[in-house]
Amino acid sequence: MSHSGAPDAPASQNILTAGDLEIDLSAHTVTVGGKPVHLTAKEFELLVLLSRYPNRVFTSRQIFDNLWDSYGIDEDVRTVMVHISNLRKKIEPNPEKPRYIHTVRGVGYKLVSG
Repeated sequence: MSHSGAPDAPASQNILTAGDLEIDLSAHTVTVGGKPVHLTAKEFELLVLLSRYPNRVFTSRQIFDNLWDSYGIDEDVRTVMVHISNLRKKIEPNPEKPRYIHTVRGVGYKLVSG
C-alpha cells in the first residue's frame, strides 16, 4: 500500500544510477549503497548534471555555466573545484581515489557509470 498518495510514475525516468549511487529526481534524494547522502542544492544539481551524461567530460566552465548565472574570470573554476571536492567527500568511499567523479586532467570532470 502506497503512503505517498501520489500516482505511481515510471521509476526509471526519475532515477539516475551509477554503480551503487542512486539519485531520485522526484524525491530530490541521493543514496550510496542504500545510505542517504545529504547534499546542498548546488551539489545535487552538479551530481544530476554529471549523472545525466555518464562518461561525458564537462569542463569547469561548462559546469559553471550550467549551474550558476554570474560570470567571473577565475571564480568559476575555483567554485566548481570546491563543489566537486565537497561532493566527493559526501559520495565517494575514498575521495582521494574517486570511484564516481573523475578528473580528466587539463579538461574537466566526468561521472563514471560502470
